Amino acid sequence: MAGRFKAQESVVEAASREAREELGVVLAAKDLVAVTTMRRSQQTSLAI
Repeated sequence: MAGRFKAQESVVEAASREAREELGVVLAAKDLVAVTTMRRSQQTSLAI
């Protein structure tokens, strides 16, 4: 699962939304714990 943050969205809110959109799984943001995130360069899409 991968995705992008929307404006004013926390990491766990984004994860919850992406799980619902991409996998059809409903996860409450309050039940999730952020472990890590990865940023990608807008120019190359490589991890930075």
